[in-house]
Amino acid sequence: MKFSILVWTLTLLLVQIIFQSDSNSIRWSENYKLSWDDFKGNANLADSVAALSNIVTLKEFERTDYKLIIKIQVEFNRSNSWVKPEKKMSTWLLIHEQGHFNLCELLARRMRKRIVDSKFIERKYKSEIDKLFKEFERESDAQNELYDKETNYSKDTTTQTKWLLYIDTELLRYNGYTNVVIVKYLNVK
Repeated sequence: MKFSILVWTLTLLLVQIIFQSDSNSIRWSENYKLSWDDFKGNANLADSVAALSNIVTLKEFERTDYKLIIKIQVEFNRSNSWVKPEKKMSTWLLIHEQGHFNLCELLARRMRKRIVDSKFIERKYKSEIDKLFKEFERESDAQNELYDKETNYSKDTTTQTKWLLYIDTELLRYNGYTNVVIVKYLNVK
């Protein structure tokens, strides 16, 4: 029993090492808060928005025998994120961009829960996972657009505060789904 727990732990550690990201990316962490120094990209001065966070949710899976190893990791891309120089003094704008990062992590946790709750059939697992990933992309786009619209890109501070409270509450609600690596066993049918 102790040996199998050790093997299991080492397997998860190895998978997480394999999936390490580069230094241009910041993995989401509840202990890390974005600063304007993280926005390394060149600002698009013609754009109507004051800042842009390039947040990527990596979704990968691999199969070994009847086991699936699925990774869902949220990362902030420094070189593709930017802020207009005159907006760097806006605390609310930075809080708003952190809200996007946190919202993406919340949505990733919900996706991890869906995967944990799903049963994958051996002959259909690829299409089932692809379907879940597509649903996740649609939900993520819709939620981030709604967040921008309702907060007026950070300008409506009352609604911004409500959104931040909602996101923080939901992150706590889905706290059991913080592990970026999920191991699932296929049903043979």
